[in-house]
Amino acid sequence: MMKIALAKVVRIFGRLLVLGWVTTKALDRAGAAVNSQEAAEVEESPGEG
Repeated sequence: MMKIALAKVVRIFGRLLVLGWVTTKALDRAGAAVNSQEAAEVEESPGEG
């Protein structure tokens, strides 16, 4: 009984790890795109800030 429960827990953690890794990669790409857009905006309007 404990082995089945342990296997389920391990499987859930595995999915969470994969999901977290995919999410992190997606956020990194989105963040890089946002950063490049912000950098372009800053170059266009140096008077702000």
